[in-house]
Amino acid sequence: MLTSDFVNHPLESLRSVYGQWAMQIHSRKKRFVQQRADATTAAKQLMKRIVERTLDPYEGYLQICGIFQQHPHLQMPELRTFVRIDGIDPNWSVSVTPELSDVIIQRAEAFLRGTE
Repeated sequence: MLTSDFVNHPLESLRSVYGQWAMQIHSRKKRFVQQRADATTAAKQLMKRIVERTLDPYEGYLQICGIFQQHPHLQMPELRTFVRIDGIDPNWSVSVTPELSDVIIQRAEAFLRGTE
C-alpha cells in the first residue's frame, strides 16, 4: 500500500487492513439502547422458535434467562415477566413436565403478541 493511497482513502485502507470495519457507538445512551434492542431481538428469535416448536421450550427458556441475566444493567421488565415463573429458578434443578413446557410456550406466545 502506498502512503498516498492511505492519505487519499483512509477509511478504505482501514477496511482493507481490518476486513469489515464496524463503527463504534460512542454515545453511552445510544450504546445502551442498541444493547437493549439486540438483547430483545435475540430473546424474540428464541421465543419464535419455542412457539414454532423447533426449540425445546425449557432449553429456550434457559437461553432467554441467560440473556436476561447477562444484561442486568438493561433492566428489561418485559423479559422479567417471561423469566419469572412461580416455583422455577433457572439456576436450580427442575423437573421439566408437560405443564411447565406449556406455560413456557404460552408465555412466549403472549410476549410475541405484546411486542408486535
